[in-house]
Amino acid sequence: MQVFNSYRAIIFTIFTAIMYFIWNYADFFNTEKPCIIALFTIITSYGTYKLLLKLVEVGTNNWRWLKIKIFGAEYLEGIWVGCFIGGDGKPQYFMETFEQDFNGLIIRGRNYYKDGSFKGTWVSEKVSINAEKGELSYTYITDMINNTYSNRGFGDFSFVRESKNKAPNKLIGFTTDLFNNKKCFAIEERVEIKNILDDNEIIAKAISIYEKNKDLFSKNEP
Repeated sequence: MQVFNSYRAIIFTIFTAIMYFIWNYADFFNTEKPCIIALFTIITSYGTYKLLLKLVEVGTNNWRWLKIKIFGAEYLEGIWVGCFIGGDGKPQYFMETFEQDFNGLIIRGRNYYKDGSFKGTWVSEKVSINAEKGELSYTYITDMINNTYSNRGFGDFSFVRESKNKAPNKLIGFTTDLFNNKKCFAIEERVEIKNILDDNEIIAKAISIYEKNKDLFSKNEP
């Protein structure tokens, strides 16, 4: 994945520069005891590398611009709002929170009926990002208010982006619950705000997305 290549490249570059400085300017290495040199090198190298890993991790979690830079075309973190056509042919609205770090991506969703009433939630289990192809695939588990059981499903989405090297701000694709063999067409957009949306704001934004893409939705009704 591109993000891990960028991550390793940054750490390796900084690590090499630091170790070069130590080897060239530390008088300690003038000692005639090679065992001490070897032990010091191992301890210093390991400690320096772990420290750099931690600093980059903390930096990406606190500075959004750094995370965007490192994750590149795979950067998906944020609040996404969208709409899908349910099995009854009516639009339903949702909000997803994408939580992203070097361990992966977690997607947490909230679902609403067309009238604005709350339907349920879901959370991703396994997520795959292919920035080269511009694809997001994941499995999820749902907890719907009208069900007495949790249901699993999967989603496949394509990136809508300015270029291959840019992160997407819009996703178009399908979701399918395992108990239902019908695909639900969905569109969602990233919302560029820091505060968590309340239900009314979510629904208002989702309705606007539905209205903008009404033709697409009408062509992909179940």
